[in-house]
Amino acid sequence: MESEWRDKHKQKTPAQIQAELGLAEAPDLLMTGVILQRSTIAAPAQGVLMDVGYRLEFYDLQRPQTTQVDVRVKDLFQECITAVVDELMARITGL
Repeated sequence: MESEWRDKHKQKTPAQIQAELGLAEAPDLLMTGVILQRSTIAAPAQGVLMDVGYRLEFYDLQRPQTTQVDVRVKDLFQECITAVVDELMARITGL
């Protein structure tokens, strides 16, 4: 399902995607992702700890290029996406 959505939108212009999704601006990239593996552990004093691996794909709409990044996170369930974003930003900015 995710690959069908991605492949369908790869054929469109940024303006078409903007109109279809009701975005304020035309996108430069499409980002899609899949969960590669996931396990959870109940930690009574902390909540639910999750060990999850994602494969994120960034597709450049101007130049048909794709970059894939595999990320693994071990954190509280509610912090996993934030941890992925923080890690990606650290890799991009070098901070």
